[in-house]
Amino acid sequence: MEMEVGDVIPVKMPDACTVYIEDLPTFRGKMGQANDNLAIKITEQLKRPEVMKSDIKLLEDNAPDLLEDLSVGAQEPKD
Repeated sequence: MEMEVGDVIPVKMPDACTVYIEDLPTFRGKMGQANDNLAIKITEQLKRPEVMKSDIKLLEDNAPDLLEDLSVGAQEPKD
């Protein structure tokens, strides 16, 4: 197949997609186009867990001892 400048290759795009923020599914949307840009129209906001990845990262960076204490405390057997 010979391709030339200006040739158009049709691509089948999915009707719906999931938008991830911090590796968590956050929105569902429809693929589309706005002006000359690809776009996603948000159709649904998904429920996210209360503790976010950024919260854990914040603890790792600023209070690693506290994070370690929390994980050790969670593993200790109860009497």
